Amino acid sequence: MDAVVALNHIKRASLYLQEFGWSFNMVEGATQYSPSALPQDVLRVMATDPFRNLTKRGNRVYDNTTRAFVSGSVPLDVVLFLPFEDLPEAARAYVTASAAHGFQSKFLGDGDLYQFSAEDVREAWNRFVHLEGGSDAVTRRDVSRLFQSRGWSFNTEWAVAHAPVSGRVTLGANTLRAVPTLPSVAAAQRGAQILNPSAMLTGTVLLDIVRLLPFESLPHAAKTFVTASAARKFRDRFPREDGADKSGNAAAQEAQTAAVDEARAWAEFLSSEGQGDMESVREASIRLQSQGWSFNTEWGVTLPVVSGKVTLAADILRAVPTTPAPVFSQRGQALVNRSTNTTTFTAPVTADMIRFLPLTSLPQHARNFIRASSLSRFTAARGDGQSESGAPSSAAVDEARAWAEFLSSEGQGDMESVREASIRLQSQGWSFNTEWGVTLPPDPSGEVPVPQGTLRVDPEGNSDAFVYRAGKLFDAKGGTFLIGTAVTADLVRLLPFDALPASASSYIRIMSARRCWTLLLGNRVPIAWSETEELQARVNFMNHESEVEDYNILSVTLPTSQYRRKGR
Repeated sequence: MDAVVALNHIKRASLYLQEFGWSFNMVEGATQYSPSALPQDVLRVMATDPFRNLTKRGNRVYDNTTRAFVSGSVPLDVVLFLPFEDLPEAARAYVTASAAHGFQSKFLGDGDLYQFSAEDVREAWNRFVHLEGGSDAVTRRDVSRLFQSRGWSFNTEWAVAHAPVSGRVTLGANTLRAVPTLPSVAAAQRGAQILNPSAMLTGTVLLDIVRLLPFESLPHAAKTFVTASAARKFRDRFPREDGADKSGNAAAQEAQTAAVDEARAWAEFLSSEGQGDMESVREASIRLQSQGWSFNTEWGVTLPVVSGKVTLAADILRAVPTTPAPVFSQRGQALVNRSTNTTTFTAPVTADMIRFLPLTSLPQHARNFIRASSLSRFTAARGDGQSESGAPSSAAVDEARAWAEFLSSEGQGDMESVREASIRLQSQGWSFNTEWGVTLPPDPSGEVPVPQGTLRVDPEGNSDAFVYRAGKLFDAKGGTFLIGTAVTADLVRLLPFDALPASASSYIRIMSARRCWTLLLGNRVPIAWSETEELQARVNFMNHESEVEDYNILSVTLPTSQYRRKGR
């Protein structure tokens, strides 16, 4: 009888231990088990698919979402009950100590009187948990999934093309998260699908995807953090091993040690990762690209009118009129006619546009800055933005350095800086953007419209009273737009940036770069371009102008329009 009772104690202690799920009795992604007839040695089941919530009921698998039993083959994470002799040595030692201590306590009245004391049980438990990495496999599995769901360099795929079926995209079983690559695409994840609640998805949909990787496939720093985090969570759940008494100070010290180990592993992981999570990277990429740079800005693009409207492609972040006059504004992916305050257009418009590029399509200097910026913003959001002395964190310093390297590699400012510098230079009127003796005919109402993209109008002869105002000529003496006759004038036109001569575009680049650097970095980092370099770029530009227009030494400092006007 005593032997039977002792064996029952061993079985109960073994069952208690194995129900946790450890490295030796948990099988992930198993497909050999039938959900409708689980073997007797299956203790627990969990869904391998992150979008399913499965559990064991009797000897069958139950779906808590659909509230129905599962039929057919489905991958499962399974916790098995192993015979005592198949357990690892440390597990057998704990089971033996726990069963013996329980047997002694029940039949002899005091578990500490004989061979196995509570201290023996605690030591056996600690040794076993230590050899298992500090936690059970189920806790480590849950921690790994939560950790990986943020999306890191090793489990994030950018701009993966998907073809919608019935207006929605179905995600793979190993997908934790997915978001549209293009910021303008109105779609969101619902369970295992990407859909737009108000419209059907059509064409090719680009998605940024976070994959679930097996623990063994994670980089070393990621595995170290997952192990440390799981150990801390496991210790929080079981602060007193198997009920053994411990002083409050000892328990608090162990909890503090576990928390410190987790924090150290987290810092080491972020250092090796070198970037923030997927959302931080996406935000940094959108923030950088929306400013418009050499690699994603298109100048002077003609946008056609389709059914009376001008609609931007899904990858367009911003569109602004190439002309200085605000002839349109952007509202989502549609343009609004500023003259009528409607979305109706009768003629094509010309725009400078900023496209959004997938991360993998960006130049290296842009990717480097995005990584550094995402890490800086990610750590700052978690309260790690400053050191204990109050100085900027190393991530913030790295971001400033990466920003300086990006601007230096880019060689020009953002789109607004380039546009401002271009307008400032071109408005003076040079050989490449001045048109002489242009006849401006009146329209049927008697007003004289001026072509779009005109920066200045200089009427000839006795027309000095005519001035350029609101896209038309205005008779300043008569106080009216009604001129009624054709006017001959010299026009200074605004050309798209990429249509300028090389000497002009080089000068504009360095002007815009210096302005952008000063605005964004101030004096934190020495500027990459000196005033002398900017002056030399202007000298090169002026030399080019003098060669084109055959200026003499007395007139070389004047723009073309001023020089010719003075010569008339």
